[in-house]
Amino acid sequence: MNTLYFGAQGTGFYCLQSCANHSCAPSAATEGLASGATALLALKDLAPGEEVTLSYIGELEAEGGRPLGLKERQAMLRDWGFVCRCSRCLSEAAAKSSSAKKLGARAGVKVGRR
Repeated sequence: MNTLYFGAQGTGFYCLQSCANHSCAPSAATEGLASGATALLALKDLAPGEEVTLSYIGELEAEGGRPLGLKERQAMLRDWGFVCRCSRCLSEAAAKSSSAKKLGARAGVKVGRR
């Protein structure tokens, strides 16, 4: 099970949030309350039956305040034992692959798998 870290306030174990899957484009976030409870807050309108996801790595930014890139997020998630395949990661990977193919085509080099 997962725990949530609340900085200097400590760490808590929350059964409901521990069941949420990860996404780098989460549909929800947690907020620690003064009572010691935690709230699960929707970050967007959710359709009936839509999965509630949380970011296991939070809304971290790289140096300079830019959003974390695909490689940086994947490196942070290694400790969780999986490769993220959320919509954000798949979209960024596809865009990167497309850019590499375009650059290769300009240079006369084929880019791709054998």
